[in-house]
Amino acid sequence: MKGPQQGVETWKSVLTPESLVVAGISGGPDSVYLLLNLMEAAAEQGWQVHAVHVHHHQRGAEADADAEFVRLLAGELGVPCAVLDIHPDQISGVESEGDSLEGRLREARLSLLRAQAAALGADAIALGHHAGDLAESFLLMALRGSGPTGLGSLREARFLEDDGIWLIRPLLSLSRADIEAELRERGQDWREDSSNRDPKFRRNRLRMEVMPLLQDIESGATEVLARSACLCAEESELLDETVAERLAAAVRSRLEGSILLDAACLRRLKPAMASLVIRRAWARLDGRNSDKEDIFSTNRPGIVLPPPHALTKDLVRRLRLSEGEAAHFGPVRGFAAMVSNHEVLLYRESDPPAELLAAHYREMQRMILLPDPPPPIAVLNSSQRATVGHYEVPLPAEAGRLEIDILPALEFTVDWSAPEFTEQRTAVFDTRSLKKDLILRSIDPKEPLSISGGQKKDAGDVLQEGRIPADMRRRVAGLADDRGVLWIPGVRRAAASVVTDRTELIVRVRWISKEEVSEENP
Repeated sequence: MKGPQQGVETWKSVLTPESLVVAGISGGPDSVYLLLNLMEAAAEQGWQVHAVHVHHHQRGAEADADAEFVRLLAGELGVPCAVLDIHPDQISGVESEGDSLEGRLREARLSLLRAQAAALGADAIALGHHAGDLAESFLLMALRGSGPTGLGSLREARFLEDDGIWLIRPLLSLSRADIEAELRERGQDWREDSSNRDPKFRRNRLRMEVMPLLQDIESGATEVLARSACLCAEESELLDETVAERLAAAVRSRLEGSILLDAACLRRLKPAMASLVIRRAWARLDGRNSDKEDIFSTNRPGIVLPPPHALTKDLVRRLRLSEGEAAHFGPVRGFAAMVSNHEVLLYRESDPPAELLAAHYREMQRMILLPDPPPPIAVLNSSQRATVGHYEVPLPAEAGRLEIDILPALEFTVDWSAPEFTEQRTAVFDTRSLKKDLILRSIDPKEPLSISGGQKKDAGDVLQEGRIPADMRRRVAGLADDRGVLWIPGVRRAAASVVTDRTELIVRVRWISKEEVSEENP
């Protein structure tokens, strides 16, 4: 099997001579024609084909006859065939009529095809959608207010990242009339599903009532709509690549059920692109990769659909403000968003956003966050720093540990360009200039922090410049002595207790993150 490449794939280009294809065969004309053509192509290309029929048990003897027809056809063609059952009691939580039942059956059918493909080690699942399906899907998605991704959702080849296989639709260039005419010429029978004429389903009404009217208004309307769907698919494929790149650049942290995005990164984008990136991220909140508005697959349980366009517009409007209190949006379909000056947090409605935000910052290991309420932690007393030595202080809330070394100044050269200093993971002090004990504690936003040139700045302003969310600042840990904060690990070091040419003993304090601790103790 070939992996996904740039641009729209043709269904044959994603297969190799060793490929195994699972074909979903209902017994209708399109799926029968699909199986016949797959077998002919397989004879030339060397593929293996397995037929799978899903028995819905919804139409009594008619459905039983469909299953038997597929078994006999596969036997005549010499194709391995499996009949998989979906019993009515397995379709739970839906009404007995209308589109909700049709959608659940479609979800269950595709789920069984995926499971069978995985069991066989298949490279692709083939479905028999034709140009008529393409046109109908285009109109249905237009009625939902979809953009190019939804309008072009039926693609000839699409890689299912969750499964690592391709979903292919080899018949999208053919009309149903062409397919039936070809089958008649071959003398090949097929089955008709009586539910396809039931007007309680929107797709059926579209096919039986709307499409004939469009054909009267514009000859060849089906082909025109199908061509529009293909153009949308091509353009959305290119758009998808750009959106994926922008999303990767904007993601600061991922946790199960939540994603933290960089607000500044999103603000640099045009509003339409920022909206698309947020919608893409929203659709991935359950940790899966599925994010296409493909009506034949994305409604299955577990997939998070993007938020309504109006909500995304409001979210982007707040995002583009550079000041103001954090704003909350949603919930929509069980998920919500919080937008502040520095980040966009997308999360499950049931999770408290403040705790999630703290968890993301701990995951990013940008600073040491103390528990709430923040307790002071003893780091080094005056007697310890009087002589050369090594000490370790464990930190709460999986923040790692502090390593403290008392070193002779002659044996240590401070390289301020080293990453440990530029990333604020290490700080050094002159032992004689420290007052009393060193402790790790919370920071008062109003307490002054000495900076270069003899200037002072409020610690709250330093944290704001470090892009620390306002409601988290009281939990950010600072290393302090009796005079005040000397260092905010991960953020900034104060211009106090500096090392000079007259320094005899150096106190070196290093923040070892939980990730580094894990690497030491695999």
